[in-house]
Amino acid sequence: MTSFLAILVAFATFFFNAHSFRITRSGTAVVEIGGVQKIMTRSTSCKASNWKWSEDMQLNSCKCCLVKHSLKKDGTFSYENNSISVCKEDQKCTVEIIDNIRQSFGLEEKSSFPTILESLVNEVSVVKAADVTNADYITTVLRILKKKGKIKDFDDNYASYAVGGGGAQTLQLFIVKDVKGDVKYIVKELKKSIGETSNIGIIKKSSLKEFILNPDGPNAFTGMPFIALNVIFSTYRDPNGKLHTVAVLPAAPGEQLIKILQSFADNYGAFSVATPSDKDMEKRINYMKQKKDLPKIMYDFGHQLGKFHLFGMTEKNGHLTGFSTAVHGDMHSNNIFIDTKNHNAVTFIDAETMALALNKPRYVGADLRKFYIFAAINRKKHQYAKGDIPTEEWHQLIIKPFLKGYIDAYAKSEDDKINAEKLKDVFVILKNSLLKTFGTKEKLIDVLLVPTVFGKDPLKLLKYQTKYMKPLLKELVQEYKEKMMPNSAN
Repeated sequence: MTSFLAILVAFATFFFNAHSFRITRSGTAVVEIGGVQKIMTRSTSCKASNWKWSEDMQLNSCKCCLVKHSLKKDGTFSYENNSISVCKEDQKCTVEIIDNIRQSFGLEEKSSFPTILESLVNEVSVVKAADVTNADYITTVLRILKKKGKIKDFDDNYASYAVGGGGAQTLQLFIVKDVKGDVKYIVKELKKSIGETSNIGIIKKSSLKEFILNPDGPNAFTGMPFIALNVIFSTYRDPNGKLHTVAVLPAAPGEQLIKILQSFADNYGAFSVATPSDKDMEKRINYMKQKKDLPKIMYDFGHQLGKFHLFGMTEKNGHLTGFSTAVHGDMHSNNIFIDTKNHNAVTFIDAETMALALNKPRYVGADLRKFYIFAAINRKKHQYAKGDIPTEEWHQLIIKPFLKGYIDAYAKSEDDKINAEKLKDVFVILKNSLLKTFGTKEKLIDVLLVPTVFGKDPLKLLKYQTKYMKPLLKELVQEYKEKMMPNSAN
């Protein structure tokens, strides 16, 4: 028995070493094809189904095949080969697809196959730039992407700035400004590049595609929020050989909600100054103006989010279930832009997580709960606000109008009448979302948020629910009952 095990172990060791040796000997290259980053080897699968979310499945499959069969053992490429013939035989490429590839590079009809292959390899090869910790590298990446024809609106005078990171999907975040100081691009270094690019493809082919923001405009406001998706992905290696993936996103119109709330809280802080300066007096004036304007902004945001959730909402026995195919999934105030110059139009960024609900409807509480946690419970840490607005007042000025907008999206008709059944449904959804734990996945999210959000006070969520949210929902129920008195006996 012992000798048999020894033979088995020896065989396994030999097989593993041989297998590893084979992979090591094969050439490897990092490429980006159809928005998907691959570590290409000569055994890489190029099935069209790898791009099932894309409208160009066969085109991407053909590009993959051509690059794969041009790859040499040392990781470089050979353009004098039979890769085009092989890919035709494998039914990955057709004469028409290869001709489309040629035309996309602006090559003449008589161009040789090696010229086409060289242009293709140049297109899919990763960008080489400076170290990711330096914001200047973003400018380099964008300049190269412009030369490759992947972005159009970029000027050498644009400057990039690191503004943070460490989010659910983002390692680092940069903004790119023009000479006037206006933000032109948001650039993210991603944690999981392939998953994010695939998710974007899923969204683009879904029913949500009608809400996708056109970066070149115009974008007519319809009462529904816009979705800003990353326009281009790029992969590059830094001088140490480490692979990085960035997503380039045109700046959404308006201002981040987190900046709006930060400004409100900071201006409030000027009231605590015993001897106010001219700047403090200006802040006080701005606070009073914001105090008047913010409830409308929050109402409109809540209304648009409610309409969005309703767009994909499922029903059972004539009632709204709270499960929707239209759920953001990472709904905090960093990911919400509001254009106060255009009907308070809302734009969602970091929207890749929407693909999860498209695959299987999610409870809308995933958005409502996360927004509440970051905009109310954890607002001081999340928003880095200097002013300490009393929590009760914050709920009345920020959270209550948001909830009223959300409720009206469900229950109020265009002629300003309230549907009693839908009103009941939306209050059930709000109570389940904000006062209870509504599913296994969401329970896990709460557990994971405890050390990072609630710190040394893991019961903070429960305290806020009991002291602020429960009375607030009760107050809203009473208000809507009074509104319905002329229309209903109930």
